[in-house]
Amino acid sequence: MTLAVQQSFRVGEVISQSFQTTIRNIIPFGVLAIIAVLIAVVLFLLVGTVFGISMPMSPGMMEPGAAMPAVGAGFIIGMVIVALLVFAIYMGVMAAITYGTVQDLRGQPVGISGLLQSAINLVPPVLGTFIVLLGVFFALAIVAIIMAFIPILGAIADAVLFVFVYIIFWVVIPVAVVERPGPVASLRRSIELTKGNRWRILGIILLLFVISIGIGIISMVFMFLGPIIGGIIQGLLNAVFMVFSAVLVAVGYYQLRVAKEGVDIGDIAKVFD
Repeated sequence: MTLAVQQSFRVGEVISQSFQTTIRNIIPFGVLAIIAVLIAVVLFLLVGTVFGISMPMSPGMMEPGAAMPAVGAGFIIGMVIVALLVFAIYMGVMAAITYGTVQDLRGQPVGISGLLQSAINLVPPVLGTFIVLLGVFFALAIVAIIMAFIPILGAIADAVLFVFVYIIFWVVIPVAVVERPGPVASLRRSIELTKGNRWRILGIILLLFVISIGIGIISMVFMFLGPIIGGIIQGLLNAVFMVFSAVLVAVGYYQLRVAKEGVDIGDIAKVFD
């Protein structure tokens, strides 16, 4: 194993490196994100046609007292199917951007064809890991419901618990993509890698939260130009934010391994050779 220079995990360096990686690959990463969104929309329309998912957003629906569309069994089944399909697409995008980020960090060119191929090939290990992670969050949701009966303190405890779990599993997707130890082992590995740097990771997550609020405000401003223009701007901003968030996690994973193990990017990227 080639050793890199041992260094500490620095929030500023992670953000800077993530920003540079995103800018260098904004075209292939952006095209991938747009393709994923278009596929998700088409799937929604197809499944919606079969199961009767209809949410007509006419101006009358926004008026006080307007009735909401009826929700039947077909609607619920259709929404579950759509959610699962969109979830699989999102996992593919996350896996592909992780692959692209690792390739970029070791100086290799990143192309859209390679990203699409990796998105398909890497879905199984990532999807299995995330299903296990969803099980963990489902168990936490049950705990949260119980804690909600405790006024104020229950809500605070729930928020702290969910944020903590999010932090310790922050790099579980890169672990599943690069190391592929299996679903449960990926969760344990993420806990191990984040240990000792969780306050710094919290700072990164809070920064992303602030950025998401900024995107929401900008999107609302552009909505005054019309729903079509506003919708396009909002979609582009959300796509860029999704790409940057995925790159940030991948770079964070790399920096955590350098800080803890002193490994070189070449060793991390061997799985893709």
